Amino acid sequence: MPGNYAFYVHQGTTFNGFLVFHNITTNEGSSYNASTGEFTCKFSGAYVFSWTTVTEYGRQGDLDLHVNDDVVGTSHTDSVGGLKNKDSSTGLVVVNLQVGDIVRLRLVNGTLNAEYTTFAGWRLDQSNCSFV
Repeated sequence: MPGNYAFYVHQGTTFNGFLVFHNITTNEGSSYNASTGEFTCKFSGAYVFSWTTVTEYGRQGDLDLHVNDDVVGTSHTDSVGGLKNKDSSTGLVVVNLQVGDIVRLRLVNGTLNAEYTTFAGWRLDQSNCSFV
């Protein structure tokens, strides 16, 4: 169904390797599910997804962004170098989705600071889009 689809969530936890965010700031179109950590596409088109992670105390973390079972983006955060160091990284992808596609983040390796981890996504306006 056409409409606005956007979400912004933070403070994730890990369940079976995938991140689940229970703190929802925005969930326009109700496409993000706080129980599963999944964004489900309700209207086909181009979407933007962004995530930011923080590591600290000499830890590192690797995240993959999945569309269904395919990895479409990755990020690496590394605070190695001292116990007082913090580091952050942000990943961003633009991807064409079909109705029913599932988008979620997976912690592949390491440990993240959940307090500062965020995940966001939104549908691009299709009216003047040349790459769809």
